Amino acid sequence: MALSVKDGHALATFRKAAVVTHKILKHSFVRLLEDAFDQAKSITHEEIATHVDECCEHPSKVNIKSPQGHYESCYFPIVQSGGKYDIRPSASTNGETLSDDVIIISLGVRYNFHCANMARTFFVDPVESVRLNYSILLELRRECLAVMLAGRCVGSVAETANSFIRQRCPHLLKFLPKNFGFGLGLDFRESSLIMNAKNQRKFAQNMVFNLAIGFHDLELTDMQKADAQGSIRKLSKYSMLIADTVLIQSGDEPPDIVTKHSVEWKDVSYFINEKNDKDIMPPQGNHYTPEQVESQSAIMSSRLRERSKACAPDRSSLARNEKQAELMQQKLSVKRSEKSSAWSQQGQLSSRADILEVDVYQSGGEYPRDLPSTEVYVDMQGQVLFAPINGSQVPFHISMIKNAVQPDPDRTATYLRLNFFTPGQTASKDIAPATSKLIEQHGHNSMFIKEMLYRSRESQRLTAAHRMIQELRKRFRQHAAKAAEEADLIPQEKLVKMRDQRIPRMADLTMRPFISGKKTTGTLEAHTNGLRFTSKKHEIVDIMYGNIKHSLFQPCENEVMVLIHFYLKNPVLVGRKKSQNVQFLTEVVDASVALDSARRSMYDPDELDEEQRERQD
Repeated sequence: MALSVKDGHALATFRKAAVVTHKILKHSFVRLLEDAFDQAKSITHEEIATHVDECCEHPSKVNIKSPQGHYESCYFPIVQSGGKYDIRPSASTNGETLSDDVIIISLGVRYNFHCANMARTFFVDPVESVRLNYSILLELRRECLAVMLAGRCVGSVAETANSFIRQRCPHLLKFLPKNFGFGLGLDFRESSLIMNAKNQRKFAQNMVFNLAIGFHDLELTDMQKADAQGSIRKLSKYSMLIADTVLIQSGDEPPDIVTKHSVEWKDVSYFINEKNDKDIMPPQGNHYTPEQVESQSAIMSSRLRERSKACAPDRSSLARNEKQAELMQQKLSVKRSEKSSAWSQQGQLSSRADILEVDVYQSGGEYPRDLPSTEVYVDMQGQVLFAPINGSQVPFHISMIKNAVQPDPDRTATYLRLNFFTPGQTASKDIAPATSKLIEQHGHNSMFIKEMLYRSRESQRLTAAHRMIQELRKRFRQHAAKAAEEADLIPQEKLVKMRDQRIPRMADLTMRPFISGKKTTGTLEAHTNGLRFTSKKHEIVDIMYGNIKHSLFQPCENEVMVLIHFYLKNPVLVGRKKSQNVQFLTEVVDASVALDSARRSMYDPDELDEEQRERQD
């Protein structure tokens, strides 16, 4: 029972699901229905339900912007017409052709495990008795909503419905269903919150219910359809159903209906086969005034024609908006060209020719194939961060990211903040020179994103993304530092090895500066046009004879080592750094051992002799 009362997050989720449900009914089912009547197309119940189900799975088909995969259908939509009706939640859609008489549609959308449900009945060329029964159904719906208050019994809805029909229209009592809805939660149908006369549970604030009011298998006599037009003349029985998602409010506040689609007669009735005013005769026992007859004849005009006229302003408004957007783009282009010309007049375009634009992907088709739509993704190979914005992945080169920070998580979620380099900021030591030039170039006519914050309930995803961003930034800085070191290096000629004679070689030489580690030892070889040093780790440094400006030789006179020193015309890359001075040396004294720092064994003869002398003294 405690889970039946929803928190604020769950209520917001229900409202989002209800909005999507309403829009799919309005922009998918109703339009498909009107097109079928207007163009006299033959379409089956199953085809309509399949189309509506696809819109539930992909709301973008009805111009609802949402990330793909967040919405899904609670059940396969139920479409019924032609005299075969079932208003229970367990009903199913058959494959028969849609009939233009009484049409019932039921659909539900699930968003983040919470469902919203609604059902509507549409009437095509209805007779007067159908309209009267529908008006009674609307009154019954209002009575049921009036008792759905916090503190009242769930079973009071069924008791109120039966009491109302027993007093107003006793002949309709047998057509009432036993259940008038159910509670909604993580399960589409909460079995403990079914709204029947036996349920003694209480309504509570922030509970969510599906209120379903209807009549099943109402009889339609020949006398009632004597003046009927269209397919409704073939009906002997029909049903009607209205279902909505309802939120229980606090105290005596009326419940909130979150599925907002209209239930008024003028919005659910269609008159395709028009009749003249003289054909509209009041039924027996009723007398209409001339004003009522005139009103009836106005209602009998084609609903489809009226709706097409109503859509005309929408089309003109859409065309106007498109034209305004086109004019805006033209003005922006003119402004950009003016600023570019002003920029050139100031003489600041001299360095722009040397700036290379970052161009990793030529088109969206080159994006990684496993790119998720709603997650922060790092392409290590392309050095690109993909950040989801409004359901679309937007690529950012790693050079534009100033830093990535993970604030302290709260109880329910983990956060990731991305800060970007933007114009006007103090120059950072981490920014690459090319990035700084690009920002300077585009800063006067472009908009920049300064910061983005992402929130996720799964901490592992954002933590992994943060770790990969940090690793990619480290690699990029190292690559940029290496490129900066090599930027002014002059390429050397290729070493020509000696083939037909013995190669002069000196082994066990130490090279300075070290290529890697604390010491670099290897072999120095003399070839046709230069020297090659190969370390024991197979690291190679080539020194061309033509690149040597000065060479110094230090003999071993009064020295412990002999060395050769080269001062180069142009620096060469030794390890990761440039160097213009290179030494090769070797020690010439006998090997010695520092006894003070070495560990000695207790069985060392020298140690034993020393102890013996100390005892004699």
